[in-house]
Amino acid sequence: MPADDSSLGPDPAVEPRDSRRQRGPRSATAERSALLRRDLMEGELYEKAAQLFSEKGFAGTTLQDIATAMGVSRPSLYHYIKSKDELLERLAEDVTAAASAIVAEIANDATLDAARKLHVVIRRMIEFIAAKPSRFRLLNQSESAMPEHLAATQRRLGRQILKGVIAIIDEGQRSGVFRPVDPRVAALGIIGTWNWVAWWHTRGDIGEAAEQLAATAVLGLLAEPTDSSDVGPAALFALVHENLARLEAVVGAERRPRV
Repeated sequence: MPADDSSLGPDPAVEPRDSRRQRGPRSATAERSALLRRDLMEGELYEKAAQLFSEKGFAGTTLQDIATAMGVSRPSLYHYIKSKDELLERLAEDVTAAASAIVAEIANDATLDAARKLHVVIRRMIEFIAAKPSRFRLLNQSESAMPEHLAATQRRLGRQILKGVIAIIDEGQRSGVFRPVDPRVAALGIIGTWNWVAWWHTRGDIGEAAEQLAATAVLGLLAEPTDSSDVGPAALFALVHENLARLEAVVGAERRPRV
């Protein structure tokens, strides 16, 4: 006599449709939960690693140090990364590539004038860095320890960020909105301002400080008219010289190659 298959449970091939429909959402929910757990775990991994790298140096930090800081075994880390080099590369991509994209997006936004672009890019970058200060400190300290291909990528992205800020300042000078200063020097000063946030901001809302720093930087470049009613000859000559330089920058805009 053939065995009674009923003891093995329902045949999946003939499982009631309603039963299969009920299992589907549970499987999707479980998958979303697993992905969320992985994202949270990777986020903690990046943060702990960035803190240890910035405190002990890249060379002085081991995967065991990172595992201990996270409260997991070292083999558990291999579910997420294969080596310290890979971890550093992911951290670099998470920070520098994202920063380059922010600057490029704003620099190319045709709906904003140059002054507004500069204000927005400074504020956005300050907020971005304040959200991940340990990662920015890590990259500032670890470039010499990076594999050459990663260091080269970092330098390339850094040049793109500088180029984007220069382009905004150059645009403002062409339109007569900004004073005729050296765009590269001004851009380096602005980038230095937002990079420094990683060292002095530790907690709390950065919004008010970001707004103040952005407004101050833009104000320092604006070509505002000066009241000459109560200044002496030397100041008037300086004002004439600045206005001539400003006019020269605007008139020569079409002949100057765009960045």
